[in-house]
Amino acid sequence: LVLIGEGSVSAGDVIEALTLRYVRSAPRVIRMSAASAEVAKLALNSFVTLKIAFANFIGDLCDAADGGRQRRARGAAAGGDRRVDEIDGTATAARRVDKLSVVRAL
Repeated sequence: LVLIGEGSVSAGDVIEALTLRYVRSAPRVIRMSAASAEVAKLALNSFVTLKIAFANFIGDLCDAADGGRQRRARGAAAGGDRRVDEIDGTATAARRVDKLSVVRAL
């Protein structure tokens, strides 16, 4: 996906041509005003972040519930998203402690 925030049609044409020249795949191109593009970018990034966080939480719950035997539920919850849990071990471990404390309290 290529999202182009344009101030004018001619500026958008230039950006689209330059972008497509250097991209190997044939991405979907969406053009809109600069303000709308900024809101769309923030919404998309927030959604992806939420999806990853939710999938990690579900995986941690599976680990806590039955010792990790249902770890593959994490992949199903995330829709097979390869970016899930690509966080350095320290940050993941710190989040896991907090989540397990919540699970034990329930």
